[in-house]
Amino acid sequence: MLKQIQAVTGLIFGLFVTLHLANTWLAALGPGVYDGVQASLRTFYQFAPFEALFLAALAVHLISGVLRIVVEPARSLSVRARWHRYAGFFMALFIGGHILAVRGPSWFYDIYPGFNGLAFSISAVPGYFYPYYFLLALAGLYHGLNGAGIAAGRLGWQ
Repeated sequence: MLKQIQAVTGLIFGLFVTLHLANTWLAALGPGVYDGVQASLRTFYQFAPFEALFLAALAVHLISGVLRIVVEPARSLSVRARWHRYAGFFMALFIGGHILAVRGPSWFYDIYPGFNGLAFSISAVPGYFYPYYFLLALAGLYHGLNGAGIAAGRLGWQ
């Protein structure tokens, strides 16, 4: 049952992550494109019921992942499954701070940082944020793509 719960919640949160990563990659095209797409996407993924759904899916996904680690120790996992877990561990370390940094200003001050916030963080501490965003995106891509394949199998999809 934990496997199916984790599969469904991973797919739900993965929908948000796909939109979030796509928008982040558009930063290379400049502030107008990035902020324009973000404003359009915000009407969907920052709509309160959807945001609550995504955050709840993330919480349940993390909790079910921790429970599965207790039930299924890593000694019996394939290399691919271990890397899947490692990517999940890495993202779990940073997700709370990332959500607070990205959403906190709008929740508490009605400020949407947009491109300027991203550019400021990278220019202020490039030695931290370049590797941080690179590794977070890499872990998210691997965990998400591998997880989507796992979820499809667990849910009986071809």
